[in-house]
Amino acid sequence: MPQSMRTIPFLRNCSSKMSKSSRGFTLVELLVVILIIGILGAMMMLLGGSVVDKARATRIVSEMKIMKSAGQFYFCDYGSWPIWAYNEGMGSYRNLSPQGNGILPDAYADKLPLNENYWIGLMYGPDETGKTRIFVILYDQGMHRGTKKKLAEMAKEMQFYAKPDASHTFTNLHLFTEEDDNLMWFM
Repeated sequence: MPQSMRTIPFLRNCSSKMSKSSRGFTLVELLVVILIIGILGAMMMLLGGSVVDKARATRIVSEMKIMKSAGQFYFCDYGSWPIWAYNEGMGSYRNLSPQGNGILPDAYADKLPLNENYWIGLMYGPDETGKTRIFVILYDQGMHRGTKKKLAEMAKEMQFYAKPDASHTFTNLHLFTEEDDNLMWFM
């Protein structure tokens, strides 16, 4: 040690502190920090995906409510129920009701659900007792599986049903699951 450092105790303490603080991080410390950041990032990605699916499912439910309200307004105006189905070839809705006047739901709603992954319509048909059952229907055309899972979680509370076949009967209905291709919400 140089002569000048031996005589001044302040400088001796300063040089020993500097060597301890300038040694840096060990490899183990760096790996632990990287591991913690990776775990937190993965948790955020999982949480973010769940939030996005919940938002998509909530949007679909909102669009179904819009369609339901539009159908009720139509009934109040014309005294009959429409059958609003999406025509893929034309890219728009059409009224298929035999007694309908061709008025489409966009006359009753500001925004209608048009999405390449699903379409929402309004339909009706007689049940086994002959009573007309009106329902909003969602047809899956490639919807995200996480979104369907969120809709299935809401099925019991919202009374979302599905039918296993394409028949126009209301037999064999069950609560909507993420495996179903159609979601029926009765009015």
